[in-house]
Amino acid sequence: MGISFPFIGYFFFKDSLDGYWMRFIIASICLVLTSIMILINLKQKKIKNTFYLKVLFFGLILITVLPLTNVINKNDDYMSLGELKQKERELKIYSFGSLSPELIWDYGDKIIRVTNEENKENKFGLLTKFNFESELKNIFKNYQIDFIMTFDLNPVSKQNKNYKDRLKADYYHLTKK
Repeated sequence: MGISFPFIGYFFFKDSLDGYWMRFIIASICLVLTSIMILINLKQKKIKNTFYLKVLFFGLILITVLPLTNVINKNDDYMSLGELKQKERELKIYSFGSLSPELIWDYGDKIIRVTNEENKENKFGLLTKFNFESELKNIFKNYQIDFIMTFDLNPVSKQNKNYKDRLKADYYHLTKK
């Protein structure tokens, strides 16, 4: 298993290893050398050394290979709400509907919740739950609604079973007509 790790890992994840090459190389060297030492000690029937090398092998997997799981589960659509706070400094930002606590925490400040069209501002930013545009058009009839972007805090890709839509929010600019 350890001897084949560099070949199989490179074959399947060569396009995803950007930023992880050094970890991959270190993990590959450690696992290959430990595997070779296990095979040599097995051939020489040094069972005690083989046992210790297997313990070392599994420890090396935990230390060097486990951090590489980010390569497999990486979400290319990840976008933090902290970026929104930096970009939209002059525009007041509100929320409509209930956003998950993780989204608000990531934003880093209070987000005032709006419940109807009684906002007095001519232009403002609005964060909503993911895919909520039809409800917005019904409630904010006197506003031009422009979709800007979707923020996704999921650390895993959409194909992963741990992907949650509640960690997504849509961002709109609303301008009075």
